[in-house]
Amino acid sequence: MNAENVVFVINPGSTSTKAGVFVEAGPDDVGPSGQGRVRCQWSCSVAHPDAELDKFRGRPALAQAEFRADALRTSLVAGDTRRPRLRR
Repeated sequence: MNAENVVFVINPGSTSTKAGVFVEAGPDDVGPSGQGRVRCQWSCSVAHPDAELDKFRGRPALAQAEFRADALRTSLVAGDTRRPRLRR
């Protein structure tokens, strides 16, 4: 697996933050359109209660960046999600 075949995605939704690691499948694993498939190797979702999000009302979405990054870090450290384990 080459580094360029791995993508780390963060999806800041309206009430949760989801994250995942995706890798390109092997050359023999193609979809119906003939394109290569992508496999999710790891994912997590962290819910944000309304009370936590209220302090960001009326502010730009980027104002939440550090808050959401901290929530993901806290969740990972607490063991609330599986840590990423990439298969080679």
